[in-house]
Amino acid sequence: MSCGGLKDLVRKTIVEDVLQPLHNKGEWKVLVVDELCSKIINSCLKMKDIMDNGITIIEMLSKSRQPLKYLEAVYLMQPTKKNIDKATEDVKGSSEFKYKAAHLYFTEIIPDDMLVELASSQMAPFVQTLKEINLAFLPIEERVFCLDNPKAYKEYYGQSPMDHNKLDQIAEQLVTVCATLEDTPCPKVRICNSNRPAVKDLAERVQSKLNRYKEAGILTDNSKSLIVILDRGFDPITPFLHELTFQAMAYDLLPASIDAAKNTYKFSPGNGDEEKKIILDENNELWRELRHLHISHVLNMIPEKLKALSERYADLHGGAGMHMTDLKDMINKMPKYKKEKSTDCDSALIPLL
Repeated sequence: MSCGGLKDLVRKTIVEDVLQPLHNKGEWKVLVVDELCSKIINSCLKMKDIMDNGITIIEMLSKSRQPLKYLEAVYLMQPTKKNIDKATEDVKGSSEFKYKAAHLYFTEIIPDDMLVELASSQMAPFVQTLKEINLAFLPIEERVFCLDNPKAYKEYYGQSPMDHNKLDQIAEQLVTVCATLEDTPCPKVRICNSNRPAVKDLAERVQSKLNRYKEAGILTDNSKSLIVILDRGFDPITPFLHELTFQAMAYDLLPASIDAAKNTYKFSPGNGDEEKKIILDENNELWRELRHLHISHVLNMIPEKLKALSERYADLHGGAGMHMTDLKDMINKMPKYKKEKSTDCDSALIPLL
């Protein structure tokens, strides 16, 4: 995978499979999203990526929206009854649609009963595109994702048996991760020892859906890959341990400065300059390198990196023996630093000088 890992793959899927095929130069469209897809887009795409592909405004499916009959609408959503009902509400009467036309993109395979319901709805005549993009998870980091279901733990370990429909939804979302990974074969599913029926049920559902994706040609047949499903009882200690990584320390000690939703860190240099912002994402080489390391390792690495940085720029520009503050001012004025300020590993170290 590329440096952005899952995020890059998700961005590529949305841009190349959803936005680009509909984009005609000089024409604008509305993007209507549900809650999960809103989070996915905020996590992986910039507003420039969206506008470059002909989207002029993004609106939430769940909220009241003003009619824009001169623009076509791109719906990106999970295939749930709630979402489909909300989308079909955009048609009033038999011919009064909020938009010029509709392009429907679903994050996973739409159930047959919902497809029949959609086909028989008043919205059907306005639908020009209907496609499943197999993208129903939220990428967090290069190799980390979640299913955006904070209630799953309580529901799974609650006194009542977990709803089979919710297990089916989880299984479908997991399979879309496999479908998103490039050149990924159809894996096998293995369960580690568990006495909970829901674990076996989930594993069987995941395997069944993997087989269906394989039959549809979305995944290739290869038994070398393996999905291991673990019950929390397999390792009950980890949830009670506190991570001692640089990332955990940063979020613990700087809660007021770090915006977890936008992955940004704001700080004041302390010399009268205005507040600065650093983006903590896959493009930040220093953050990507240090975030999962133990704090003690990071404390040793930062001084070494600062020393190497100071020596490199001092040697290049005749600044040997310069004070740190003078060296910092010199580097800040360099064209290379200004151009690569948001992504270069060196520039991420500058505020520490």
